[in-house]
Amino acid sequence: MIYPVKLSHTRKIILSLALFTYFISLTSVTADEETPFIDGFSDVPLLPGFSLVADRTMIYDAPSGTIAIAAIASDLTPFEGFKRYRQSLLSLGWECRQEKNKMRCKNASSILEITAEKNKKLQQYFSLKSVPLKE
Repeated sequence: MIYPVKLSHTRKIILSLALFTYFISLTSVTADEETPFIDGFSDVPLLPGFSLVADRTMIYDAPSGTIAIAAIASDLTPFEGFKRYRQSLLSLGWECRQEKNKMRCKNASSILEITAEKNKKLQQYFSLKSVPLKE
């Protein structure tokens, strides 16, 4: 037989916050073993909900390191796209800061710039550019 447990108002709030935090951690967007990385980009995953635009990818091997340019498409707003990528990149060791329609991130070896834009068909695109970090 199951007996009901009486909880105080404070304990109900604490329990609710704990459960909320737990479920948020389950749904956070981070890169895992199944998330593919974008060719030419050091530790930059192609997150679920984004697709690579094939004709907008270029990779250059320069004496200073690899320079990569790509575009990814999504139905997300710029705000939501930046939020998801910031969460994922922070978990991979990147430091990020956002300005209006642009986010700049840096790790130990590269600088990554992500810019939100729309194409002629009003689809949302995110342009990515990665350059080696100058020492």
